[in-house]
Amino acid sequence: NYTFLDASGEKLADEYSIEDEDFKVDNDKVTIEFNKALPGSTYTVVIEGVKDKAGNEIDKVSVPVTVTDTTRPEVTTTGVIYKDAKIVKISFSEVMNSDDILNLGNYAVGTTYLSDDKVTASVTDGGKAVLLNFKNAEKIKLDDILEGSGEIEITVGRVRDAAGNYSKLSTTVVCTPFVGGITIESVEAVNKTTLVVKLSDALNKFYKEDFEVNVTTAGVTFENVDGKGVLTYTLADGEELDTTGKYKNKDVFVSVIASESAIKSENAFGIKLKANSSEKAVDKIPAEIADVAKGSSNKELRITFTEAINKDTVSKYTFTVDGNTVTGISWDTDGKVLTLYLEKELGSKVTVRQVLNIEDLKGNVSKDLKVEDKSL
Repeated sequence: NYTFLDASGEKLADEYSIEDEDFKVDNDKVTIEFNKALPGSTYTVVIEGVKDKAGNEIDKVSVPVTVTDTTRPEVTTTGVIYKDAKIVKISFSEVMNSDDILNLGNYAVGTTYLSDDKVTASVTDGGKAVLLNFKNAEKIKLDDILEGSGEIEITVGRVRDAAGNYSKLSTTVVCTPFVGGITIESVEAVNKTTLVVKLSDALNKFYKEDFEVNVTTAGVTFENVDGKGVLTYTLADGEELDTTGKYKNKDVFVSVIASESAIKSENAFGIKLKANSSEKAVDKIPAEIADVAKGSSNKELRITFTEAINKDTVSKYTFTVDGNTVTGISWDTDGKVLTLYLEKELGSKVTVRQVLNIEDLKGNVSKDLKVEDKSL
């Protein structure tokens, strides 16, 4: 009955969960506690399907909620070394106070603070990471350290996020060399005509010819987001994925070309894409209504979906039928066909509207589906 949306209108990430014991009702008040603190932002709570004790159901409502950022920022405990450039990258969980993360007195290797050496710092990833350049360092010899243990440990002191919250007293970051080339980290089919590809690192130079897709595309755009390269492909006119993320019943793949010598895309430190890196598209497309038809009687309406639905997200209140009342529901065995039981007999045409959100088995949310004036 409660759906939480982030500032962009997307469903709150799965990492923020609610257990039964974290949901408390006290007469006209509901308290919901998440497993971890929400970052400071504006959220929306969509409330639907709630009834008072007399059985009156609330109208669907969207309520804005502003959360003040009081969460302590975290320092990522693994860092990346761009060995040839003699640069170490340390990342944070959120946008940081730039003065703090540029202050070399907040970093130490062993007992040596970077402020006591000729190390320089620059902010990257929109304020969520810092690059530490050891090229001119005299006390901390990065190459010598790497030849010994193969990694370098950097202690990060207390630093503030952009809202002024401090991290814990100190964090040890274990940094290892970036090896093997930049790979495709994930591919998501976000709708029937769009693929979003995330790389394992940002790119300074992007060449679309370095990538291959096994479905015809109309074009691609590229940007760096939070230290990762992101490609967005639009399928060619007339080409569509189904709602399971497949194309003509076949899996969709995005790959880097096989010829290593031909690859031109690279990051700011000259590291190129890894040849033959490939990932299958993950289904992020909500289910749709494939058909509406009469059931075994004139008081039954069968809704066929394009894929199996999570039955727990559907009730007799989920769909309305114009001029009629839904009195109950049932499912076929595979979860693709929903039968609505109606108070009155159906006419020659029917209009069905979705009023409450549903999810497919992958958790993709379908909203506001409808079939109007369908002949029966």
